[in-house]
Amino acid sequence: MPTLNIRLFGQFSVYCDDESLEELIPGKAKELICYLLIHRQRPLVREFLANILWDDCTTEHSMQYLRKALWQLHRTFCKCAATAEPILQVNSHWVSINPRADIWVDVVEFERFCAGALNPSLPPEASRLDLLEAAVNIYRGDLLEGWYQDWCLCDRGRLQNLHLMVLDKLVAHAGANHEYEKGIDYATRILRCDRAHETAHQHLMQLLYLSGDRAGALRQYDNCVTALKEELGVQPSEHIRLLYQQICEDHAPLLTAGTNGNHRESEKEHSLLQGTLNGLVNVKKTLNVLQAAVDESLERVRLAFQASNHTADPKR
Repeated sequence: MPTLNIRLFGQFSVYCDDESLEELIPGKAKELICYLLIHRQRPLVREFLANILWDDCTTEHSMQYLRKALWQLHRTFCKCAATAEPILQVNSHWVSINPRADIWVDVVEFERFCAGALNPSLPPEASRLDLLEAAVNIYRGDLLEGWYQDWCLCDRGRLQNLHLMVLDKLVAHAGANHEYEKGIDYATRILRCDRAHETAHQHLMQLLYLSGDRAGALRQYDNCVTALKEELGVQPSEHIRLLYQQICEDHAPLLTAGTNGNHRESEKEHSLLQGTLNGLVNVKKTLNVLQAAVDESLERVRLAFQASNHTADPKR
């Protein structure tokens, strides 16, 4: 286990073995190490970091504050004497996290698990499931809760969307394998993050119904209606209204509790059929117009023919 452990999900914390170092890191130095860890893929230019973290200062002052924050981090991490490699790599132009440093970061592990699980060409399905479950177990809260810097809000949204994607896949897998309690738990976690997540409401209704809780499924529809109205000012989709009607009539839902893939295929088929129907309706309208034009032309020719007959035979 790495000696230095840093958690960025939920409340920020940093431990060297069992000793907390959080109180030893001043506010801006703490923000600096968090930014570097989240954007660890490449070295970052000093001027860029200074502008991001001290955007209300002159360039001269922001560069001075950056040097001070780097020194504070170096002093703090030196207390973690067991680390074989320095945490930071710093020169006159660039700053980065040392990839060889003996350090564990929850965001790094979360993104690593997600990258493996969401790449179907790498592990078999069972391994992907393990990676998905490992990812959601690490995500103990949104990124750096209580922080409201612009850069933090952007990365928080990105990681939250990744978390919701992982949960959605776990809901689909649980439903397809009749693991209704697991699916209900995962769908509930989605709604804790986004109470207007319509697909999660739909899945939760299905899972509750399939688990035998018909009343809970009907109550979940009411929760969906309320959430969509309060958060987005819209009504539930046709799919959810149809599902609600089926549950009211105590019929099995059209969609199984399982896969989003089946759901997407159903939507694709529906879209194709709707497009075909619309095309046929347009053809019918065109034919009706042509028929009217033909009838009108026939009538004009008939009248012209009658007039021609009278001209040819004046006795008539």
